[in-house]
Amino acid sequence: QNRPGHALSLLLLLLETLLSHLIISHIPYTEIDYLAYTSEVTSYTSGERDYRKIKGATGPLVYPATFLYVYEFIINLSKGDIITAQYIFLFVYVFNRAVTFRVYYIVFGRSWKFYVSIILLCLSKRIHSLYLLRLFNDCLQNLSTNLSLLIFLSDGSYALASGVY
Repeated sequence: QNRPGHALSLLLLLLETLLSHLIISHIPYTEIDYLAYTSEVTSYTSGERDYRKIKGATGPLVYPATFLYVYEFIINLSKGDIITAQYIFLFVYVFNRAVTFRVYYIVFGRSWKFYVSIILLCLSKRIHSLYLLRLFNDCLQNLSTNLSLLIFLSDGSYALASGVY
């Protein structure tokens, strides 16, 4: 057991959650792609299955079907409310941080690299912006990648890690 590492990880996750709430509360959402995602999902849920005909404000749909399913879930869960969607992404963000911290611990162990890495990871203004203010689909792919890496490192299951990815 790495009690100092676990304690620091939990403290950072708590601080990240509080900071993320403050970001959502005080910094305006920046529309870049989320409305395009919602219009693509609306086309799909209206019955369109021809990828060439599914379009958003930024052009035609270029993401795989899983993208549609995940964003359909987010849109339904948030009932179309941007603030609620931001809090869904806050959960994704903090969960991704927890997964990433665990990957770092597996890779670095109790060395100073683990501690420095997780602290530096939390200082990224860009990551907060992508997850909380722009709701980019890359955030969900990042979680999928980190989760599959954690599964692979934990039990070596190629099949499960590949499926999650």
